[in-house]
Amino acid sequence: MTYKNIYEYFKGDDRLLQFFHPNSSPDSIEEAVLEIYDIMLDYAKSEKCNFVSNEIGYVFYSKNRLISFCVKPEKRTKSNLKDFGDFIKKTVGKHFNCYLFLNNSRAINFLMRMGMKVNKVDNSIILLTI
Repeated sequence: MTYKNIYEYFKGDDRLLQFFHPNSSPDSIEEAVLEIYDIMLDYAKSEKCNFVSNEIGYVFYSKNRLISFCVKPEKRTKSNLKDFGDFIKKTVGKHFNCYLFLNNSRAINFLMRMGMKVNKVDNSIILLTI
């Protein structure tokens, strides 16, 4: 896992910044991806994490927690999104959770379409579980 291969999944995502961490204000996709990469590195330093990718996107997780994921913008078709949801379930497991900022409606809606349910909402964070 490197910044360069993470960036390849976000490259061309013109809407990324509108769904980004509400307490951050990157000026570009490159800066946002650098923040994502740094967060992933912090997780990997404190616990065993896995980075798994395919031609559609990547998944970064630890045990039963989905930490980060991305589908390449050019791969965001209905069929590919369904396949990627199946890929997440196969990779992370049948039962897992994911914390997201409430403003990340794109990711929340995607995860809910693949069967995740709202477990808890607290301030600016939502916990989804399956």
